Amino acid sequence: MPSMMCTCCAAPVAVSVRKRGVPMQSALAYWLGNPVLNPVVLVFMAVVLPWQFVTVRVITGVLLVFGVTMLIGRLAGARQTITDPAARPEDDSSDPDAPVSALDAARRFLRTLARLSAVLLPEYLVVVLLLGGLRGWLFPAGAPEWGLLAVLLFAVVGTVFVIPTAGEIPIIQGRALAGVGLGPVGALILTLPALSLPSMLMIRRAFPARVIAATGVCVAVLGLVGAGLLVVLS
Repeated sequence: MPSMMCTCCAAPVAVSVRKRGVPMQSALAYWLGNPVLNPVVLVFMAVVLPWQFVTVRVITGVLLVFGVTMLIGRLAGARQTITDPAARPEDDSSDPDAPVSALDAARRFLRTLARLSAVLLPEYLVVVLLLGGLRGWLFPAGAPEWGLLAVLLFAVVGTVFVIPTAGEIPIIQGRALAGVGLGPVGALILTLPALSLPSMLMIRRAFPARVIAATGVCVAVLGLVGAGLLVVLS
């Protein structure tokens, strides 16, 4: 929670701690807790949005970080290890905690940075540009007239759309000013910051595909829960 990163920034860290043998549910909680329960964003939301929005964010965020991650970890097998060789550290025979010189540490850092940049940056840029180019279709202007279908659409789109830290706040404000109802807007409160398609691609080598898919489904479902809560509280 105090790391205060967006989902894409937290993804490589979650992969790294998973490599070090951290249980799956703990790595998931770290990955999701960073963007969802970011204390600065919560304070920012409390300043610029009505209290109902913050309440929905906290309730659904706590359910996601402390409930869904435990459930998914148990269903997937909390002791499951990484089987993809590409997800393992390059030098499995060395002890990562062993003392090293400053030069060796710099070499290891640069080698890891180069590997991550070569793999993550191209796919991240392609997916982000694709989602940005399709944002007009992902958030259609006629959505306010679709009723429940708009809530379902925003819950799914919010789960895959990529935003920076606190980027959900201006999006929610903009949709509300455009006449979008509380239901669709409420579906974005959790789904926008919690996950994105780029972040799910980033962790695919360290987490089983079924875990990533289950997490995405749970986020979308909690988005629907958030939509209902916002309507009830308002």
